[in-house]
Amino acid sequence: MSLSELSEIVEAPTAFYLKTSIAHSLIIPKSALNQPYELKKQLTSIANKFQIPYSNAKNWHWK
Repeated sequence: MSLSELSEIVEAPTAFYLKTSIAHSLIIPKSALNQPYELKKQLTSIANKFQIPYSNAKNWHWK
């Protein structure tokens, strides 16, 4: 996935969702990461650098 395709980054309690401009999402479960806070730092940096919306959905859950 190219960074130019990213339209939004969403952090939920259990995963990161990288949404693309063509309505697809890459789901990265936090449980699969040794240090999820490191990925969070990288994703927030990318969001700031490329002006991609970053949302923190602390209360989000599957219905």
